[in-house]
Order: sequence, then structure tokens, then C-alpha cells
Amino acid sequence: MSASPVPGSESLSQLSAHLRRTLGDARVLVTDFLPVPLADVRGRDAFFATTAPTAIATAQAQHLEAAYGVRIVGSSARLADRAGLAEDLETAGGYDVLLTELKAAAVDVACRHAAARGADVVFVDNRAEVTEGSTDLATAFGEVIDLAIARGMARGANPREGPADERTNEDVPDRDLRSRAGVAVLKGLLASQVMVTGLSPYRAYQVAEEVGDPVCWSDGEPPSRRPSWPRSRSR
Repeated sequence: MSASPVPGSESLSQLSAHLRRTLGDARVLVTDFLPVPLADVRGRDAFFATTAPTAIATAQAQHLEAAYGVRIVGSSARLADRAGLAEDLETAGGYDVLLTELKAAAVDVACRHAAARGADVVFVDNRAEVTEGSTDLATAFGEVIDLAIARGMARGANPREGPADERTNEDVPDRDLRSRAGVAVLKGLLASQVMVTGLSPYRAYQVAEEVGDPVCWSDGEPPSRRPSWPRSRSR
């Protein structure tokens, strides 16, 4: 993260230089997480709760005001500290909407406090945005998937011996491979977001497996023609 107070700009510059020396012509993208309200909050007075350090929380509040037209009238950087969060909420002035990341304390402390005073709750999604680099993340991920597919097909250029009906890499259309690779990446991203609810990584990926196909397969292809995905058994 370019704005993270932990590594600092000097360490980030050194890390980027090291990656370029080690990886040759590999592209390096520097990102930052920016808060995005999941509902319209323009013109409203909001209390903002986050796990980010105070300095970053202040910058995030300024971003929310500039980008989404909301007035941040109070904030807390103690979303990971239930007692501290409750203290910040009790001493807060008037607000009509709570903006918060989805964390356990957000549900059992912040949301209860907001509901008790008649305020709405709008969750905030922290989304990665490129701050240094020549392309956006969606394009970069697509290029990485294409490169992985190309390398995989090159390694599997010679069909392996086996039953005549066994599919090999060269038998699978490019579109099929790209779709499978894209689904795998998206399921991993979905699982990481599901984990914020407290599920273990194993259970979170199981959830991602169950909901991933309808989300990722959006090309209108009938279910009968979609590749079947093996389901993990519950433990």
C-alpha cells in the first residue's frame, strides 16, 4: 500500500527497486486501499469506523468527503478494539449514518449503537486502486491470467498418453481455459472477503465454491455446457 505508515515511502521505493532488479522486465504496480460506501451517502452526516491507523483513517475520511459528498462528523480508528470503539461512539456528536468496514465489532458494537440512536448503517468496502503503474488492476490481472494460460499450454504442447477421451491442455479452447482460470482467481478473492465474517479459510473457500459459478459464469452459456466443478465435502 502506497499510503501505509508501516513500510514508509522509502521502504516502498526500495522494495519496488528490488523487485525490478530481481524480476527483470516484470511490471510492478503500487496500490492503495480506498474506502467505497456501498450505498449513496451524499449530503449526510456520518460517523466513520475503521481498523486503519489514525493517520490513515483521517486521510480516508477526507477521501470519503471529496469523492462521495458525505460529511464525516466523527470517526474511530478502534474498530478492532470493542471497548475503545464503544467509547468513541458514546462521545460522538450527532450523525444520521454509520459508515463502517464489515468486522465483528462493527456488527455487535457499532451497528447496535447506530440502531439505538436511529442512524442508518452503510458498510464500506476497501478497494485496491493503482497509485503507481501504467495500467489498472483489472487489466493487469487479465494479462497475468493470459500469461499463465499461454505458459501452461506451451508446457502441455505434447499430448500425454492416456484414454482417447481424456482431455489435455491443447484439446481445451482458449476461452474455456481463460474462463476456468478467471473463475479460480475470482473464487479466491471471494473467499478472502467471506473470511471477514469469521469463517475459517477452508469454510470460506467452500462458500466461494458454492456461489462462485453463478457469479463468474455470466456469458449466458447453458448450465449443461458449463464445466463441472468438484465440490469439497464438509468436514
